[in-house]
Amino acid sequence: MSQYKNFRQYLIRWMKKDYVENRPRFFAELLGLVLGIGATTVMAFTMPQPNLFISYCMWEMSAVCLIFGAVSRGSVGLTLLYVLYFTIDGFGLIRLLGWL
Repeated sequence: MSQYKNFRQYLIRWMKKDYVENRPRFFAELLGLVLGIGATTVMAFTMPQPNLFISYCMWEMSAVCLIFGAVSRGSVGLTLLYVLYFTIDGFGLIRLLGWL
């Protein structure tokens, strides 16, 4: 049980440190997380006819926020991952709008 408490304390310290060191990144990543989870929640609650337009728009904004955070951290892997998410969701949004 103490290992979980230690991990929780470590995580809280790390988040506080990240907040102090780079507030724009902290809030961009937090917003990206909220938008990504929000988009998935919109889909879940609007089934069986999901509101894909709102979900795709939220996923695109989420990806932009997370790309900013990944670039700011210097993380090549996460940057590529979020660029891929942005591209896939952008393709889906373009198809949804009938532009392709």
